[in-house]
Amino acid sequence: MDRRGFVRGLIAAPMVFGLGRLRAGSEKRVQAAEDPVQNGLKRMKELGLPGLVIVAPKDETRRRELGRGLFRLVRGLPSPHDREFGPEFQAAERRAQAFCWTCVIICLEQDEARGHFGESSPRMVIDETGKVLRRVDDPPASVEPNLAKRLMDLVHGAKLEHLKRRVAQQRRTLPGDMDLECKSFLDDLAEREAPSSSIPRTAEYKELLKRARGYLAREPKLSGWFGLTLLEISAEEQTVLDALFWSLHKDRLPLGTYMPRFVDRGCMDFAEVKPGEPEPQGNSMIYCGMPSLSSTGGRFLRFVGKAR
Repeated sequence: MDRRGFVRGLIAAPMVFGLGRLRAGSEKRVQAAEDPVQNGLKRMKELGLPGLVIVAPKDETRRRELGRGLFRLVRGLPSPHDREFGPEFQAAERRAQAFCWTCVIICLEQDEARGHFGESSPRMVIDETGKVLRRVDDPPASVEPNLAKRLMDLVHGAKLEHLKRRVAQQRRTLPGDMDLECKSFLDDLAEREAPSSSIPRTAEYKELLKRARGYLAREPKLSGWFGLTLLEISAEEQTVLDALFWSLHKDRLPLGTYMPRFVDRGCMDFAEVKPGEPEPQGNSMIYCGMPSLSSTGGRFLRFVGKAR
């Protein structure tokens, strides 16, 4: 799949990409994130994944920067520092996708983090009981190079040793022939190159997507194995497994965040539609920022909590 063309399309049509997801479910996402810690611990237990608590800074400018970094992370967009589109771009995109599949991200305010965990380090790795396993004190910067890799190293280890150990333990508990069946399925997807951007419309792709969803429905803890397989792909071009990840993961945002909505009141006069407010009437268009690759522009996520 031509990722250069994909990103150029984003820039050429900045107000269209993702519009359907913005129109539907914004308030539901905010409501679902009202108790991000409990929801996160529940999801971690269900999926057999660790959690990453990111503490939002108080400064509004830094909050916006972090929101942009998180948007890039969950959408697999390149860092503003990445100027080339090639193997490095594909690897960075793959790493971001896999990280979101192998970790439950929870965003909190400082007082919320202290109330739940007794501390408010900017980044904390937790287990499904809420115990803090690892932490770093340097605040995440959205424009730093290799943000996904830095988070990956913190959560899963520099050589993915924590993730590999977790996946190996989970595979030993799979029923019957499911381990061999899943391995064959994932290996096949990882070796197939996605032939074109039209693959989501093919009958074969739909059948593969159905099978992937079936495996994850039967055993949700396969999520970590799916992510590890993606990380181990060395192909420079997008594979079918890469494409499947877009379809399976496209609407998942970090807990404690939501996608802000903006309406054009005329002559490019944008106003933010707050969560819970009614949808604009008439022909008003909803936007979510510009998909710029600069360090200061681009779509962003807002945090549910309020800085105090």
